[in-house]
Amino acid sequence: MYFNCKALILPINYQLSTINYQLSTINYQLSTINYQLSTINYQLSTIISQL
Repeated sequence: MYFNCKALILPINYQLSTINYQLSTINYQLSTINYQLSTINYQLSTIISQL
């Protein structure tokens, strides 16, 4: 019984690890985009203040 449970749980664990890696990659990309947008926002705010 123990080995049957292990055989079922291992693939699920692998899939969750894969999903976690993909989400981490997406999170990194979104963080990069967020930083770029923040930079643009700052630059535009600077321009507006000079008008």
